Amino acid sequence: MSDRLPHQMQLEADAYLAAIIASSDDAIIGKDLNGNITAWNPAAEIIFGYTEAEAIGKHISILIPADKLPEEDYLLGEVRQGNRVAHFETLRRRKDGRLIAISVTVSPIKNKDGVIIGASKVARDITKIKEAERTGAYLSAIIESSDDAIIGKDLQGFVTSWNKSAERIFGYTAAEMIGKHITLLIPTERLSEEDKILVTLRTGDRVDHFETVRRHKDGHLVPVSLTVSPIRDTAGNIVGASKVSRDISDRIRAEEALRESSRKKDDFMANMSHELRTPMNAVIGLSHLLHQMDGMPPKALKFIDTLKTSADHLMNLINDLLDFSKIENESFEIESIEFNLAEQVEKLVSVANVKAQEKGLNLYVKYSPSLDRHFMGDPLRIHQVLMNLLSNAIKFTSAGTVELDISPAQGTALPNETLITFKVRDSGIGIAPEKIDTIFDKFTQADASITRKYGGSGLGLAIARACAKKMGGALSVESQPGVGSTFTLTLPLENTGNTASAGPFHAHQPPARLGAINNYLIVHTNI
Repeated sequence: MSDRLPHQMQLEADAYLAAIIASSDDAIIGKDLNGNITAWNPAAEIIFGYTEAEAIGKHISILIPADKLPEEDYLLGEVRQGNRVAHFETLRRRKDGRLIAISVTVSPIKNKDGVIIGASKVARDITKIKEAERTGAYLSAIIESSDDAIIGKDLQGFVTSWNKSAERIFGYTAAEMIGKHITLLIPTERLSEEDKILVTLRTGDRVDHFETVRRHKDGHLVPVSLTVSPIRDTAGNIVGASKVSRDISDRIRAEEALRESSRKKDDFMANMSHELRTPMNAVIGLSHLLHQMDGMPPKALKFIDTLKTSADHLMNLINDLLDFSKIENESFEIESIEFNLAEQVEKLVSVANVKAQEKGLNLYVKYSPSLDRHFMGDPLRIHQVLMNLLSNAIKFTSAGTVELDISPAQGTALPNETLITFKVRDSGIGIAPEKIDTIFDKFTQADASITRKYGGSGLGLAIARACAKKMGGALSVESQPGVGSTFTLTLPLENTGNTASAGPFHAHQPPARLGAINNYLIVHTNI
């Protein structure tokens, strides 16, 4: 019985060892001294793709790429000398042909007499580890070559990493900053920013393009744009933050230079406004006086008319350029004063009708009686936009009609506001569909032939849309070539509570010139 006990213990030990080998995540392979496979565990099948039946009896070279075959001679040579080779990293080929990175430990196998009869090979798949190393090296290279400062810090604000651009932008070396608190870079009056950033990070949110200033090692301030993101561990817990700091000094200087240039341009335009308008007003005024003089020959009157028309055109161009300059520099101002909308429209139409009569066109006005009241707004800018639209409609219409339709709009307005739609329709040349999207761009007209035939700076509609937007409204267009165009201005105007007397398009017009159409009163102004 005493002889059977050691035997039983040996069987149990062998079974235990077999269980370990079978359950191992590493490939455990046995081979003889000629390299023929003698043992093959389940993990070897998973890693290399061959079943036990396919592998046992085959030479180990079925796993070895041709350029790695000398490694096997080296490993077997070490085993024959009784040496163990630990953690030898190399490449091996799976059954499907794919190369995998492995770490191999090879040990000699001895019989009971101590004679080396083979080798055991433990192979661990380190493909993912190598990929992670390559990815890490790649990311490190990106970080080190970045023009932006890339800084790592923990949730207490202590610096954990510092790239070369951080050294260039802030003056501190990595040795000087790692382990130090990030507040070393923050001016005293901006320390509260760091607290807010850390609170945001702890909630898992990111801080994007936060513009501020930080202090260089030599004391000067550096304007920066910060993007700060949380760093998470493998369990998803937030353990720190990565901070990308971009030096925006050049951009700030460029913006300041642009502002200075704009200021100088504004000064120049203001001076030119006076210098240009003064003589032009004299030309326009004297032309008018000459036209009124008795005994002026017809030919001279014709010359004076041409002179006045040219002067008016030039004055309009000067005004457009000055308005456009203000819009570009965001110095364009909108007033808010009380005015009678109907009276303003009457003034507008009386001027536009002169131009319409000169071309033999019919100009109609539809005005809703519900708008016979006072509003708060900028009547000058409203007049400017509508005059531009009416002038264009008349200019681009050779025969037919131009119509101005003013009515309450369907839409959302504040409780104390009325949303009003101004529609200017014409039966003119229209606009090609491919030009609709660009018609409001500055210095743009539908095509070059229009500029040659009709003139204009290409600024009128750009200024009109800018005015509409500044007043809280919108300007749009619908058009069909050869049929005509409809420009729609929609404006919210504040109600004053003051009702005007019956408007000029209602009480003050002769009844013969008025006709009711769908709750509107229509005026034919070219009778």
